[in-house]
Amino acid sequence: KGKAVSTLIPNLLPELNGQNTLSEVISHLKSFDENTVLSAVKLMNEKGLLEDASTSPPSEFSPKEIGRYQDQFKFFYHFHPDKFAYQKLLKEKHVVIFGLEEIGCALLMNLSSLGIGKITAISLQVENVIIDGGDLGTFFFEEDINKERITVAEKKVRKFNPNIKVDVIRKDVKYSKDIVSLIEGCDLVILCNDAINIPLCRLVNEACLEKKVQWINSSVEGTKALIGPLIVPFETACYTCYELRRKGNEKYFEEYMAFEKYLIDNPNSNIQYGSLKFFGNLVATIVAQIVVKLFTNIGSADYGKLFIVNMLTPKIEVEEVLKLPICPTCSRAKPRPKLWLEME
Repeated sequence: KGKAVSTLIPNLLPELNGQNTLSEVISHLKSFDENTVLSAVKLMNEKGLLEDASTSPPSEFSPKEIGRYQDQFKFFYHFHPDKFAYQKLLKEKHVVIFGLEEIGCALLMNLSSLGIGKITAISLQVENVIIDGGDLGTFFFEEDINKERITVAEKKVRKFNPNIKVDVIRKDVKYSKDIVSLIEGCDLVILCNDAINIPLCRLVNEACLEKKVQWINSSVEGTKALIGPLIVPFETACYTCYELRRKGNEKYFEEYMAFEKYLIDNPNSNIQYGSLKFFGNLVATIVAQIVVKLFTNIGSADYGKLFIVNMLTPKIEVEEVLKLPICPTCSRAKPRPKLWLEME
């Protein structure tokens, strides 16, 4: 407000074109007091309206990457004085995705667009899966029909962003040891279940606790998607903590236990409620947002949070999942098996 601003700003803005140093800007505006110009520039910078044009991109980024991520550079500059810093962090990360169906394929594309440096995507289907009409949607298209699913997925992502490393493999996971070798040295494991898969969640939980790798689950249960909790081994609630707390609050406990027993006895049942084509992409988008916050520390942490996405309403509920003091899986205290395992 005020005369100084109303007269200064129209003359100052054209000078802030990335071509002038601050000294040159002041010299070009000789009719204005130097302190007034400096105060205006300082205020605009504090409000996130300016960026330092003299900052050179780090050598890790190719010219194509600079062009590709320019919108993300601008976004990250609101949170860090070095606009390249957070993108560099994403480029250094390795994420492992388990499951390549609706959610997994959508997440694979989202993480590649973000510029995650290395992505290992694991299809849990042992046999070669051929794309058919039911797979068409936001990732697979008409020209992909009758082609092998993981081959097409890998080609699409590598073509979409050739600046990152992507490995798409097929693995039959029966024991936690099958997972351990796949997650060695990675920064995050993401489990993508288009249907509820309790046995797989337990195996991933066991493997991630062993290797001390943080992980998050995403699954669709009826008209809702459950995303989380984001688990940090031995610091937050693990999947067993979540399971036991859920059972303790389950309204239809006997029915839930019967359903769980069926899933465990029939690991290949692949029970699905069905969903609209956009739902998997919506879930993957929320997971990708959590990934960005985790790796850049932008915003509040999502550790131990369970996000419940209702497909019938534009609503996301958030619940805190607390660590059990004596968890039979992750507690460092001496467990009391009879107390907890009777609930299994």
